[in-house]
This record gives sequence, C-alpha cells and structure tokens, in this order.
Amino acid sequence: MHGPMRMPGHWFDELAAGGGSPEAVGFLVEGERARRLVLLKELLGRLEERPALLGPADLGTVWRTVERAAARRPGCVEELLLSPQVGSWLAHTLRRLHGASPGSPIWVDAGHLAAIALVAALRAGTAAEFVVPARDGAVALPTLGLAG
Repeated sequence: MHGPMRMPGHWFDELAAGGGSPEAVGFLVEGERARRLVLLKELLGRLEERPALLGPADLGTVWRTVERAAARRPGCVEELLLSPQVGSWLAHTLRRLHGASPGSPIWVDAGHLAAIALVAALRAGTAAEFVVPARDGAVALPTLGLAG
C-alpha cells in the first residue's frame, strides 16, 4: 500500500498560474494513473464476485485479451486505460454497481469492458473474439468511435 501523493508546492504554483513544467504535469498524470488502477481493480473484484454482471462476456477471456495486448504493446494499452472515455465509463459503472446511478441493464455498462479489451487487442495487433454489448444497435469503441 502506498501513502498519499503529495504535490510539491512549487509544482502546484506552476499549475495554478496556468502553466506547468513537464514534472508537474507528469505528477498529475501519475496520480490519475494510480486512481484508474485502483478503480479498475475494484471493478474487476466486483466482476469476479458476480460474473453475471458481464452478461454473455467471460471475465477471464476479456482480461486475458487485455493482458496479451499489454504484453505486446504496453504503451498503447496504458494510453487506452487513461483515455477520458475509459475513465468516464469506469466511474459510471462503479456508481451503477453501488446503486448510485440509474441506466440500462447493468450488464451493458459492465460488459463495456469487453469493448475496451477489443480496442486493446486492435491497438496491439493481437487476436480477440467475444461478445460486446451494443446500445441502440451500436458498439462504442473507446478512442475509435461507434461501430454499428
């Protein structure tokens, strides 16, 4: 377990003034990366406990796809996981699992993990084959757009 992240005051001053050195911005990126990994770990734990939340997708198959993609091209998978679309989905899905946000059937939101895995495989050039949920006849592919 890591302790709290503390931003040095001079980096805060740089950012507050509307600028920011590469080190200050890097600190923010690393903080967001750590936050995403904690949220992703929480989501994966919930899905392991309740696999039916993924609908027809299989968590083991989906996550192995992400791992294979990360092994082949780690930078592209990290970029995907840090994308705004994935961050919004992750926060929304965890709120849904906590009953704090209404929406479509939960497996549509949770099952979006399969679409993320599919994009990871596409970016890394690895194979993937599984069911992904559609909304209104279209599949959202983070960083790529809608496929319909």
